[in-house]
Amino acid sequence: YLAGITLPGADLSNADLSFVNLQGAMLRNAILIGARLEGACLSEAILVGAIYDDRTIWPEGFNPPQEAINCDRNPEYERC
Repeated sequence: YLAGITLPGADLSNADLSFVNLQGAMLRNAILIGARLEGACLSEAILVGAIYDDRTIWPEGFNPPQEAINCDRNPEYERC
């Protein structure tokens, strides 16, 4: 249970956050490359500048916000 947690810029690469309650979590600029978030609650989570890739697994029906960065689809981004 991590609802409301503040983790700006945290490196959560390959983290298994499946079914974790992240409601309202501050994940600004967090690195979510390869993270597993299936079943996680991300309502009201702040993902501005969060970095993810095509291996990141999101909850069913969840679409990352425009403000998040898919580094596999952004050729100018080198953090992947």
